[in-house]
Amino acid sequence: MVDLRRLKRTQLSTSETVAKMKAVDSGSGWLRRKSVWITAIAAVAVLGFLAIALIVALNSPAPVLGQLDSQQITFSNDFKDAPIVTDGSRLYFQSDGRPVEMSIKGGPTAPVRASLSGMSIFDISPDASELLAWQQDFNDESGRGWLWTVPVLGGAPRRLGNQLARGASWSPDGRLIVYADLNSVLVSDSKGSNVKQIWDARRKVSNGPRFSPDSRRIRVTVAGNTLSDPTKIWEMNVDGSNPHQLVLSWPDDADQQNGEWTPDGEHFFFSSSREGLNGLYEVIQPRWFEFWKKNHSRAPDGGAD
Repeated sequence: MVDLRRLKRTQLSTSETVAKMKAVDSGSGWLRRKSVWITAIAAVAVLGFLAIALIVALNSPAPVLGQLDSQQITFSNDFKDAPIVTDGSRLYFQSDGRPVEMSIKGGPTAPVRASLSGMSIFDISPDASELLAWQQDFNDESGRGWLWTVPVLGGAPRRLGNQLARGASWSPDGRLIVYADLNSVLVSDSKGSNVKQIWDARRKVSNGPRFSPDSRRIRVTVAGNTLSDPTKIWEMNVDGSNPHQLVLSWPDDADQQNGEWTPDGEHFFFSSSREGLNGLYEVIQPRWFEFWKKNHSRAPDGGAD
């Protein structure tokens, strides 16, 4: 006789085993699919990181190895003075106290075509059509002067408004002019109108204020709190907000002055007498993954702080 109860138990046991096997297979399939997704996401993340690293490497300035060659392009005994500005084909600077121009390839200098007596060159317009010039007002005891625009190709100089200043420069987008005047930093439109003070430093602001290449920030040399304190470079937004001393790994008793950006914004240079001589230094920004580090400086010979 067939034991029906045993047969039923056997059938139930077989069904439970099959169900468990199906559940295990289903779980294994889900785990396999999850593993594939995790692997794919990790691969995409690695490829993205490599792509970003490649872009950063390609857009980073190439390191300068060894000494750079130089070539003398002037041979007169005249005293040459900064700043030196260029339109790409000509150089403009001060020679024995008068503004001159010459070819970037070298050769003799010639007086700027539409210069004024006692005029000094401060800047050249972004479209290279005009020079920004300064003429001292001998009636002003603080040593300030008037600003003029001088056409590069010749023509009558034009005075920019009634604002006296020690120094000035155009913004790279050509829309604004920044002025250094006594204790203040001011801006105007490109015609010298609508002048407004954006920052009161409460101490002397030196000549040579400079816009960043994106025209959004201004850096300027500011005197110390006392006569014995060194000058420092300060930075602010173009509207004067967030004024602060340039964040830099730098000795407190060493000066900073006459800062200048390169047009691509990759470098910022300034002068200092920290080594006993009036040397040039470059601000080195930490690489993108070194966010915990401060800016530091490097001298032209490659030495660093």
